Amino acid sequence: MKKILLLNPPGTRLYVRDYYCSKVSKADYLYHPTDLLTASGWLEPHFELRVMDCIVDQISAEDAFRQIESLEPDGIFFITGSVSREEDFRFLSDVKMKLGCLMVGSGDCLLDEFDSLRALAPWLDAIVLDFMSDSLEKFFRTKLNGENLVCADIIDLRRELDFSDCSRSRIKGAELEIPIPRYELFPNSKYRYPFVRARPFASILTDYGCPWRCKFCVMSEIGFKHRSVQNILEELDYVHQLGFRDIYFVDQTFGYNKRRLKELCRAMINRNYSFRWVAFTRADLIGEDILSLMKRAGCHMLMFGIENPIQRVLDEMIKDLTLERIEECFRLCKSFNVKTLATFIIGLPGTTYEENLLIGDYAVRLDASYASFNMLVPRVNTPIRSEAKERNWLAGDNEPMDQSGEFGAMPTSTLSVNQIKELHKRVTRRFYLRPSYILKRAFELRTPYDLFSAVRNGTEVFLQVLRGWLAFSKDTLK
Repeated sequence: MKKILLLNPPGTRLYVRDYYCSKVSKADYLYHPTDLLTASGWLEPHFELRVMDCIVDQISAEDAFRQIESLEPDGIFFITGSVSREEDFRFLSDVKMKLGCLMVGSGDCLLDEFDSLRALAPWLDAIVLDFMSDSLEKFFRTKLNGENLVCADIIDLRRELDFSDCSRSRIKGAELEIPIPRYELFPNSKYRYPFVRARPFASILTDYGCPWRCKFCVMSEIGFKHRSVQNILEELDYVHQLGFRDIYFVDQTFGYNKRRLKELCRAMINRNYSFRWVAFTRADLIGEDILSLMKRAGCHMLMFGIENPIQRVLDEMIKDLTLERIEECFRLCKSFNVKTLATFIIGLPGTTYEENLLIGDYAVRLDASYASFNMLVPRVNTPIRSEAKERNWLAGDNEPMDQSGEFGAMPTSTLSVNQIKELHKRVTRRFYLRPSYILKRAFELRTPYDLFSAVRNGTEVFLQVLRGWLAFSKDTLK
């Protein structure tokens, strides 16, 4: 049986390379790499499978190289991202040169510009456009086992000559079933997420992509598919048997279909899982009946993309959401004692310094349990990136940018890089360094895990503010 390695490469920072969205971890969180976890279910019946998550296991590039060399894999499926592409490509090129194994990748920086990638990464054999489909399994079976299978969602860089129509994975509205991911292959106890209540926890994806059209997000560009409720329940049964009691639903918009959501929640209640879970969703999907059912099924926290407190900006970004609906949703969550996370984007095109400064005030006004303030990143294959290229906002296609503010930022016609960095620092301090907020969070601590998580993540937030201040001061003095 041929041997395949699922690889999250080493890195000099706490990189989160996952589901076409790469960044530096802001609050010391690292959950299962969704691409690799999903692939494990497809590949395990056909290959001898190994997993190396060099980020969560803190494996250096040198040690990772030695371990990979000793494994002698016939093929490697790796994840990468725009935030770490230069590091990743250098390491992966060395692996290919030494071992000569089949190299297949997934990541936000691999979703477009395939001609450039072929020149930039001659060691790369193929790109996965959809890790939820069976195409990766079929590709490896074709290349390594000599079978003749159709691989619809793979870019084979050794054979394909014309990349003009590579929209094969952009299917919308389809239902699918996937094999159960092989959690037992992953270092489950080491993954961490600030909003789950205990470890280990499961990272479950119930749908792929997003049916909405936000201009800054790649998820609207990759298509949209959803798993059947029965298929989700099979995975829930499995992780329950493994002893998991906490779940992070990795969906971009959990519960987009209310009928399907109700069916899932009722099944979770009837099966007495006693799971505790968190999920990302939209404010306009949450009503009193839905939230009541979600709470009974174990939901204790919901996360929402708010982006900006000005309706004009939301409309320009095609958010299809009103501020009134957002505020109503946050009030409802508070009445049900469901915690909330509000995420915002600093530096959206057309916004002024004063408008962005309102973000911190709005987060306080919403009375969100937590807030995440991100700098705009022009992600590959999004309308925002096209606009950035047209307006020459990008210093270079290869310059890494990070939404957490660790490094890199994109100016717009109304904001400089220094202004965006300063805004990021100011709105973060506005929300998190309020004495009333700190006391409120402290009184909510109930378990040693709560205390450990609060201290660890609070320290990271403080360090992030400090690093942002130092970087801004350094740039200002130049």
